[in-house]
Amino acid sequence: MNKKILITAASSLLCFILAGCSVETAGAHDEKLRQSETSVTTQITSVQKTSVSSEILTSDTRPASGSVTQKSQLSDDSAAAPEQQENVKQGGASDSADSHISEEIQTDNSLSDEQAALPATDGEAMTETQQENKISVSISIRCDSALDNWDKLADSAKNSDTVPQSGIILDSVSVNVKQGSTVFSVIRQACNENNIKFDYSGNESRKTVYITGINGLYEKDCGSMSGWVYTVNGEKVMTGASGYILNDSDIVEFIYTV
Repeated sequence: MNKKILITAASSLLCFILAGCSVETAGAHDEKLRQSETSVTTQITSVQKTSVSSEILTSDTRPASGSVTQKSQLSDDSAAAPEQQENVKQGGASDSADSHISEEIQTDNSLSDEQAALPATDGEAMTETQQENKISVSISIRCDSALDNWDKLADSAKNSDTVPQSGIILDSVSVNVKQGSTVFSVIRQACNENNIKFDYSGNESRKTVYITGINGLYEKDCGSMSGWVYTVNGEKVMTGASGYILNDSDIVEFIYTV
């Protein structure tokens, strides 16, 4: 009985001891596992850090290389930039010059057009106004009847200077006079311009002028009824020379009658 009890107790003790060993062994095993895991975790962390460091180093190195490349490219671009700028400047200058010339030509043309459109100066305006206020009249002086009645002529008129052999004292000429001019104004101007002696009596402003002699040939030099008359456009006019107003292109002829 006691022997069985001892055996049982010994068995229990052995189981307990074994269980304790197992527990201790299991605990130690767990501790070892934790240490292994810690070691593994540390190694993994170390590896990750190493990888991250490598990546950082690689990343730092790449931009540096890229910067060198970019700097090199920038240097090349900078070297080429002055030429491009010079070309641009030259091209711009050329274009600007061409544009300036074109503008000058246009300005010159614009100025020419403007000058053409500008009003005339006082002198030019006066000349144009005078021209606008002028008329042109034809006039001639003849003494054919005195030549035909030579025997009746006064001795003072019997010479070729007074009575030309052609009967023409003044061949037809054009005289420019002011608008509103009279026959008297035209005959006086024509004689003055051609150095022909001209005599009259009366007053122009009163329209009482009477022409007494032309070229030294006077009234009554070839009879009591002889003297000077005039026609306008081929028609005899009875109005005094200072009272007849002429129009442009009129034809005046002074004739010595007997």
